[in-house]
Amino acid sequence: MSAVDPSVAYAETAAATVIGSGETVVLMLHGLGGDRNQPLGLLSEPPVEGITVIAPDQRAHGETVVIGEPEDFTVDRLADDAVALLRSRGLIARPLIVVGISMGAAVALRLLQRGGLRIRGGLLVRPAFAETPWPEHLRVFREVAALLRSAGAAGVETFAASEAYRSIAAVSHAGAESLLAQFTKPGAVERVVRLEQVPVNPSITWDGRWTAPYPIVVVGAEADPVHPLWVAELWHERLSTSELVVAPSRDREPAAYDEQMRDVTRRCLEAWRDRR
Repeated sequence: MSAVDPSVAYAETAAATVIGSGETVVLMLHGLGGDRNQPLGLLSEPPVEGITVIAPDQRAHGETVVIGEPEDFTVDRLADDAVALLRSRGLIARPLIVVGISMGAAVALRLLQRGGLRIRGGLLVRPAFAETPWPEHLRVFREVAALLRSAGAAGVETFAASEAYRSIAAVSHAGAESLLAQFTKPGAVERVVRLEQVPVNPSITWDGRWTAPYPIVVVGAEADPVHPLWVAELWHERLSTSELVVAPSRDREPAAYDEQMRDVTRRCLEAWRDRR
């Protein structure tokens, strides 16, 4: 008997929020250590008409119980998971807009480059992965993972006293709090493999520039040490014809940041919903 496809196993039990019943599907993917509520926060009121939003908890996140093996946390496998989810929900043949934050942006980019789906556009928010495994700004996750392995949730005290934490907190309170929260996430110890494996993935894996056959918007934010603006600028430079949006700091101007993110998301969904 052949083994079950890991992505099929994921899709069969993945937790996901579905909003709306329009023809165009909007797949919204969260960041490392987050859950489906993160990208849902990009949506504004009133909701955009004519779309169906599906926001899953990716493997080993949120309410999705499937973890898998270390090799299941490559960007390619996470993209396989997303495709399997769309297929299992009967959405695979529908027009598709992909929206991703951080890790989710990397998965979304892989879906955009693969083709084979009825893509209408991609919104890539605060990307963190660039051309090499474990870039300096993501090495803090390796420290968090090691403490979870050795001390469990109690490792948060050691981490809060570390130079890595202090250097991030000096620039971004939001970024520092997000890292502290990794110690108290549901199943943090059991799911630590996600922190160990996901940052290994580079996202810029091609030479030169790539011209997509559909619109792409890349969003970077100022003063974000875990998602430095230079990564968004690199993605924009490599993704020929993409649009770059620079959002204000989440810490210094939180209301302006939230407003701009909702405005950008709404603009993209309305512009791409009926695109042919």
